[in-house]
Amino acid sequence: NSGGSWFGAALAYSPKFQTTVFDMAEDIDNSGHIFYQQVLQAFLKELSGGVGGVDKTDEGFWRELSKAIGASVTGNGEVAGFNPQWIFELLHELMFASDSDNNWEDFVYSVFKYGMGMNNTMPLGSPVNSWAEGKTWLAAVTVLTPGGKGAGNCVASNAWLCLGDMDMVFGDNTGTTPVVVANAGRKQTSYVARGESAGKQAVMYPAKFSVKLGGGMHQDAEYPFC
Repeated sequence: NSGGSWFGAALAYSPKFQTTVFDMAEDIDNSGHIFYQQVLQAFLKELSGGVGGVDKTDEGFWRELSKAIGASVTGNGEVAGFNPQWIFELLHELMFASDSDNNWEDFVYSVFKYGMGMNNTMPLGSPVNSWAEGKTWLAAVTVLTPGGKGAGNCVASNAWLCLGDMDMVFGDNTGTTPVVVANAGRKQTSYVARGESAGKQAVMYPAKFSVKLGGGMHQDAEYPFC
């Protein structure tokens, strides 16, 4: 769900991302480098604290990493063999993920804000790139439920161990499937449901948001949510 929704949203709403895709199409051999320079670099800089923050690693680390990257590039700027810039990217992401003050929402927000030039207050009815005008976009989502005896629940599992049955994981919610609404650092909001008759309700159901791109802020959904 997430990858396709990110790509669709960026291609429709972000002039910067659209330009990047066009530039990549015109220079296939250098498309990876173009994407890195125009989208990933600003995002990774933010992850390491370079945009309005303090780098979370010491100077020596970056010096040694720079040597490694330099050693893999020939005199004419071409990559010789293995290119360690992807390790560089993963290290940035791991540093971000290991900070207890960060969460998945912050990560996604950083991708869009610094990589695509979009902010988290942009409504679906916002102006779009010309190619997308009038098209209907279906953004896939997953609806989480507390479940009953359906798929995804410990009750329906044949595994010898299920985390949902462990007191140390779910405490008083043992035997149910809590739905996490928000998770920020060590604070979490979740809900569960109990009943005498547990139906065959699955833990996850497919759903979708639908919008006519460029249709403005006061339009009705094109299709039912689920």
